[in-house]
Amino acid sequence: MRNYLNQWKYRIDKTDILMTILYGLLGAIFGGFAAGSIYYLLLKINITLTLDLFILTLLIPFLIKRGYNKYHILYPHLAILFLILGLIVTSFTYFMFLYGGIEQSFNILKDSYFWLYILERPYAYFLAFADTKDSFYLLFGIINIVIYLLSFILTYKLSIKKTYI
Repeated sequence: MRNYLNQWKYRIDKTDILMTILYGLLGAIFGGFAAGSIYYLLLKINITLTLDLFILTLLIPFLIKRGYNKYHILYPHLAILFLILGLIVTSFTYFMFLYGGIEQSFNILKDSYFWLYILERPYAYFLAFADTKDSFYLLFGIINIVIYLLSFILTYKLSIKKTYI
């Protein structure tokens, strides 16, 4: 714990943080668009696994590592925030395809259901599958929750590039 707190005292290079934020935003936005369209296509053919999350999980840490030269403990935390932003863009893109237009999708942003959908997406998978008596669907819901947890852990771990001073 002490080592973790000491890492926050290191100096952050200004160009590193700006490039990391730029790459993270680009990864979250464009990765979210790609993941949202893939999520929509997978749901059209009745595949409900959250495989779209792996696009963001692999893209964002790759771009975060390209953004900095000297490692700081802040960068993996920024990667988690950009993953959450990517999930928001993914859900927005999914609803844009679902309702057939960008104008209606911007109206969805005002709706509280959209934000609940983003926050409760893995939990909703588990509840939807837990109501059925078939154990296959219950296993499917548990796999979705595990994928979510693994994606956050992998995003944190993959965004670390050990280049200390």
